[in-house]
Amino acid sequence: MPKVTWTVLSGATDITSKILSMNIKQGRDKYLDPYSGGSCTLTINNAGDYASGITYGTPIKVSTSVPFTQFECWFW
Repeated sequence: MPKVTWTVLSGATDITSKILSMNIKQGRDKYLDPYSGGSCTLTINNAGDYASGITYGTPIKVSTSVPFTQFECWFW
């Protein structure tokens, strides 16, 4: 599987280096399930209480710019 370089922004602040893990879910689990949008679970390295600077409800932009596999999604 190819390696993909992700960029994660909280508002205008680049928090990519603070991300320990990321799980993105989009669409539905099964064909007949209702479509419920998506979710993104981020684990942030909180050394130095960094997470306290991220305000609840601030948009998080997750993107990559790999040719032919462009991905960009906003989460609130």
